[in-house]
Amino acid sequence: SAQVVDAHQPSTRGPMNARSGIHATAHRKQVLLPLALFGLAMGLYVATWLAIFRVSGMARLPVALANGFFIGVVFIIGHDACHGSFVRAGWLNRVIGRLAFLPSLQPYSFWELGHNRMHHGWTNLREKDYPWAPFSKDEFDRLRPGRRLVERMGRTFFGVAVYYGIVIWWSHMAFPDARDRQRVVARIGWFDRLSVFAFFIGETAAAYTLEAGRGAGTGLACLLRSFLLGVAVPFVMWIWMAGLLTFVQHTHERVRWYDRREEWSFLAGSLHGTVHVVFPRPVDLILH
Repeated sequence: SAQVVDAHQPSTRGPMNARSGIHATAHRKQVLLPLALFGLAMGLYVATWLAIFRVSGMARLPVALANGFFIGVVFIIGHDACHGSFVRAGWLNRVIGRLAFLPSLQPYSFWELGHNRMHHGWTNLREKDYPWAPFSKDEFDRLRPGRRLVERMGRTFFGVAVYYGIVIWWSHMAFPDARDRQRVVARIGWFDRLSVFAFFIGETAAAYTLEAGRGAGTGLACLLRSFLLGVAVPFVMWIWMAGLLTFVQHTHERVRWYDRREEWSFLAGSLHGTVHVVFPRPVDLILH
């Protein structure tokens, strides 16, 4: 179920007053429990990835999909660490965040830019907060046919994966444009992107080695099969999961978007611009 505060009701409370209402327990951070949770999530990710090359037949596909799901579970830890809210030490949050983002192929610094600084800093201001930003009818009609198709598909149950993959991951994470690169310290941005690329190459090579070790042959056919099951299917599953969760938090008929900065405020965007999604308790536990 989804809940949203009335976006058309102005608030007279300033940001500091709004934050003062948050109970002190919400600011407490631990170390051992989060590290255990991180280890468990990574363990499930690694175990399901290795299982792809242990099982046979049609069972391999659901195992690959399960691995993609655990990429998402690990990524959520990276999300919290990137916010600085997973463990106490700031440096440890940055280390955990970078490690947790590797399976999902997300460069840490560019995610921090797009999510922490742009989305949370400018929530629902169209020129800044780009995921699932709405268009007027005239603006939509002026889009290229391919982009119109992506916008239409991006509002369907499975099409959210296409939207997230093209508009968010490809355009701002994997291959950020010059404007994004200017907002990130160059050496840090390069380090994060090269780390992701190295993980991708290593994962592909390891998948090929394990697949060839099954005795099913080598060569191009083995490479394609290992890449499909060990890399592509889990990644697509993760992209769909990320797209679905992002979509439901950005899209609701009562959520207001802003065209001009003078109409927008940090408080209005933060309090009225994000849908509060209530999952069943078992789903809440799985997603931390």
